[in-house]
Parts: sequence; C-alpha cells; structure tokens
Amino acid sequence: MHPTVTSRVVIRSTPYRDSGVCDSRGAIAPETVPAGEGDAWLLSDGKAQSGRWRKPSADAPTNCTAADGTPLRLTPGQTWIEILPPGAGEVVGAT
Repeated sequence: MHPTVTSRVVIRSTPYRDSGVCDSRGAIAPETVPAGEGDAWLLSDGKAQSGRWRKPSADAPTNCTAADGTPLRLTPGQTWIEILPPGAGEVVGAT
C-alpha cells in the first residue's frame, strides 16, 4: 500500500542504536530509540509544517508541536510515519 493524496505523513528524526541482533550477513541491525524528542515534519493537506516530536517513554503516545509549542494536528485518516536518523534526508520546496 502506498500513501494517497489524502494521506498524512509524519517524518521523525530519531536516534538509532545497536539492537544486538545480526542480519544474515553478520551486520548489526539498528533499531530506533523508542523515547525522546527531535525534529519533525508533518505533511498534510498539501502543506509541510516543521516542528518537534516528543515521546516521554516507550509506551507513551508521540506528540508533535510547532516551533511556538502549539500542537501539530493531523486530519482524520491514514497516517504514515517515517523515522530517519538525525541528519538524514531533507525536505525540498517546503515553506
């Protein structure tokens, strides 16, 4: 399944760590750190909004806020979440 025009996407910059598990070639498989905070982008309704994400514990919900601290709200529907290591990727053409 691929995102549609009506989908929302949240992009989180999240640290990764060593999972302690190796893949079939012996390379360590990384895993995301489940709690913390970092930069975020919300892509919704044809707009890109920058902000911050915060998740105080692994079992807590993730909250995203704008630079002024107001919540970034998603419209109802399917949301895709992309988790990238800090410094990976860039948003081009966002205003």
